[in-house]
Amino acid sequence: MIRDLSIAERQCYLVYRARRFKCEQCKKTFVERVEWKRPNVSYTERYERYIYQRVRRENVSQVAQDEGLSEETVQAIFEVWAKNDGGTRVSASKSDLFR
Repeated sequence: MIRDLSIAERQCYLVYRARRFKCEQCKKTFVERVEWKRPNVSYTERYERYIYQRVRRENVSQVAQDEGLSEETVQAIFEVWAKNDGGTRVSASKSDLFR
């Protein structure tokens, strides 16, 4: 399940299963990439952008408490987006979020 923006003040999750493909030539498998979610994270980009914008105005502890996330997760999301100055697309690996 992928965390997305809340609807009517209720947490919203998307049920998503990435499609797995196999190359007929080399036999390697790979997973479909979607533009609304970065690889290896369980949040949509718009939810991450929302967290980033909130932390710019509020403290990490308050955002974490309001969103039901750990302070470490909120801080990591903020840092990933801050590297890109809150731009519309972020490319970061799971290791960037969970150092």
